[in-house]
Amino acid sequence: MRDTPDGPSRLALAVALGTVYVIWGSTYLAIRIAVQGMPPFVGAALRFWSAGLILMVLGAVNRHARPTRIQAAGAGLVGLFFLLGGNGGIVWAEQYLSSGMAALIQATTPLWVLIIEAALPGGARPSLISSLGTALGFAGVGMLIWPSLQSGSQGGPLFAQVVLLAAAVSWACGTIVGRRVAIPSSALYNTGIANLVGATALAGLAAWQGEWGHVHWAAVPSSAWWALAYLTIFGSCIGFSAVTWLVRNAKPHIATTYAFVNPAVAVALGALFLHEPLQASTVGGAMVIILAVTMVILGSRKRTVPLQPVTMKERG
Repeated sequence: MRDTPDGPSRLALAVALGTVYVIWGSTYLAIRIAVQGMPPFVGAALRFWSAGLILMVLGAVNRHARPTRIQAAGAGLVGLFFLLGGNGGIVWAEQYLSSGMAALIQATTPLWVLIIEAALPGGARPSLISSLGTALGFAGVGMLIWPSLQSGSQGGPLFAQVVLLAAAVSWACGTIVGRRVAIPSSALYNTGIANLVGATALAGLAAWQGEWGHVHWAAVPSSAWWALAYLTIFGSCIGFSAVTWLVRNAKPHIATTYAFVNPAVAVALGALFLHEPLQASTVGGAMVIILAVTMVILGSRKRTVPLQPVTMKERG
């Protein structure tokens, strides 16, 4: 797939979005399985360390341009927003909440992107239809989450929900920062550095929580290891590379539309494999969410040039 001089082709956007929709929708299930057999921050650190090393080796083998210190720092900063603040909040909260619930709360990410973008000097202003689509998507999330909150049986601890909401804000910040700082021209190095920096921060958080000293490695079930392997290869290496490309090449509220689709995928998989409740409101909310994604994309046909420093060089 080749990008046009005016921006990425529709096929490239469709493939990247589809990859993130499917893979990241399933990662909530994998995280839920992993945290049932392994401390959350330990598992996340192992996942991102492994993925980071794989990506860095691939970048070296393929002789990609090595990043400058400024570019490496930019990738590391984005990694902190995405992995420490974003994924760290998710893995911790999924100890107490269902995988579907975690995905539903994360679906507020595009709303935060629009709010933060509008507050920044010179930030992109979304079209009316994109704004309405985002609002509709948030309403769809409300349809999904309301019965659980009303009954109180599936809502989980309030603090865990607040942590997930903070994680969504961190994802939104990472999406915006990723378009404003210098990052490596190589997607492999860019994602690899982000993974290694995020993993190191998560490992420090695990040490602060005393998780490393409480891991009984022989007692970790095989299901947790398989879940961690899936998260490493698909969630981090493939999925995170796709979303990193989207952050650089698509408008922020398009890059984060995965947060609308992922809940539908996560809820379906949670119901299928973990027997999490699937209600009529879930189906209705999922339909509203898909409609919202369509509105956001249609409202952003005329792509604006992404903000980037003059030191950045885009490579084909």
